[in-house]
Amino acid sequence: MSIKINAREIPEFHFRAVLPEWLGPGGEECFIEISARAAGAMNPAYTSAIEKALYAAQIEERKLSRCKDDAEWVEKNAKAGKDLALANFAAIYDACVIEWSTNIQDDGHDLAPTRESFLGLADVRVAAVANALTAFEERCRAAGEDGEAVIEDEEKN
Repeated sequence: MSIKINAREIPEFHFRAVLPEWLGPGGEECFIEISARAAGAMNPAYTSAIEKALYAAQIEERKLSRCKDDAEWVEKNAKAGKDLALANFAAIYDACVIEWSTNIQDDGHDLAPTRESFLGLADVRVAAVANALTAFEERCRAAGEDGEAVIEDEEKN
C-alpha cells in the first residue's frame, strides 16, 4: 500500500561564490552560481539519498571489521570515507541542485554545468573551491532548517 499525502513546497535559494580570478578566464571575476532546493527532512529525495549512503557506509564498516591486516584496513577505510563524502555530495546535487553555472576554466573552456563536473569539483584540491562547495552545502542544510522553522511557526499560529 502506498500513501500519498500532500507535501509542502521545498524552499529554494540562490547561492553565489566569487573565486580567485586565476581559476577563471582571466580579466574577469571567477564565480560559481547555484540555484537549489533546501536539504533536510522537508526534501524526501535528499533524505532517501542520505539514508542509502549511510546504509552503504554501514556495510563497508562491517566489512572493515573483518580486516586483519592494518595496511589493508587503512586503505579500505580511507576509500570508504571518500566514497561516503562523494555519496553525500551526490545527494546534495541530485536532490537539491536545480541548475548551476561557473566560469571556472577546464582546459581553456568554462566548466560544463553537468552532474559529472559538479561532482568532479569535490576532488579539486583548491581551497577556494572546497570552501565554496562547503558553504553551498551548509546553505542547503540551513535552508532546510529555516524551512522547518517556518513550518513550525505556521503550525503554532
